[in-house]
Amino acid sequence: MPFESNLFSSLLLPSVVNGLICSFIFLFRTGTTDRYADRFFGILLLLITFRIASWMLGFMGWYDSRDGFSTFMFYFPFSNWYFMGPIALFYFRSVTNSRFTMTRTDWFHLIPGLISIITTLIITVTDLVITPFFTGQPLPYHGHTQGELALNGIPVWSDLLHAGIYISVGAYSWLIFRDFRLYQRYIRQNYSFTDILSMAWFGRFLVALALSVLIWLGFRIWNSLSPLSYQELWFSFFVWGLISYYLSFAGLLWKKDPSWNLEFSPDWQEPLNTDKTDQHPQLISLLQSGMSDQKWYLDPELTLEKLARLMDVSPAAISKALNSGLTVNFNQFVNRFRVRHVQNLIDTGQATDFSLLGIALDSGFKSKATFNRVFKTETGKTPSSYLSMAENRSQNLHS
Repeated sequence: MPFESNLFSSLLLPSVVNGLICSFIFLFRTGTTDRYADRFFGILLLLITFRIASWMLGFMGWYDSRDGFSTFMFYFPFSNWYFMGPIALFYFRSVTNSRFTMTRTDWFHLIPGLISIITTLIITVTDLVITPFFTGQPLPYHGHTQGELALNGIPVWSDLLHAGIYISVGAYSWLIFRDFRLYQRYIRQNYSFTDILSMAWFGRFLVALALSVLIWLGFRIWNSLSPLSYQELWFSFFVWGLISYYLSFAGLLWKKDPSWNLEFSPDWQEPLNTDKTDQHPQLISLLQSGMSDQKWYLDPELTLEKLARLMDVSPAAISKALNSGLTVNFNQFVNRFRVRHVQNLIDTGQATDFSLLGIALDSGFKSKATFNRVFKTETGKTPSSYLSMAENRSQNLHS
């Protein structure tokens, strides 16, 4: 087996090994409630790893060995752009919806990828079986390891498939970004602990993926105008290796609690905000008095659905009342009471024996990052500066 260790193959090897291990962990691990999400994530990692592996093996000498390894490199479907978009979309929709199942419409997303695989099979069978059987001749190119169709493709059809990749990448990038932005609005309307649910790591992955695609397109255009060496083209695959590292570790660290009961759908619609403050006055009054008297906001996992059960009203009624009557979403409404609770503890001197993190957790916040961000948004000051000002006021009063 050819194995030429050099700088280019050595830098890609760890990302390939990491990608294979992590993808199989997601594909075959048990004991999780995200069966669909794990499978899709494992497949997505595997697709990215295959792309990197093709160049790693190439720099190890597989293309130039002029034997069965070269033939394998020419015919194995390392690049699966048509599958990458749908699988990334299915992963996001399955991880944000505990009731996700594949529908008949969903399966249609995979048709272009299946057509691409079938085309590869036709090329492989034609070059390696049919043509040698009828001509009695070995493969004509690259030391008898590559056939006519592997070199030049199927006339017209292969060109159409390559052009379709750009359309597929653009279309699915738009779909995923659209769903991701809508999901951010969904959690703000339904949950009081959005930072944990926001999947910010997936948003960063989408940005990195978009940049890597742009880099890949840039190299393709550059190569068509002025042919680049394999060493120069290697850099775009090194970027894919970095993305693979980030995606695998971020995916392993992401833990979704089944109690969150996420049911996001791309058909979800944000409650209409009519900006009429005279709507739903009775329900708004009940919400505010309940928050003040019952201190529902102290529950760090308070959701719109849970609050609706406490008040014996529908979640939609609460959401519309907040949006139309107070022009805030559920997350903003709950966190304002949490901030006021923190301010009250500090202003009345009840927070002297606690750290700011302890105060935040006792007030219903689930993380320090969320507490700092929300407190600064609501008061215009950081928690530490607000605490210092309160301590200075107290000292002045007693001096």
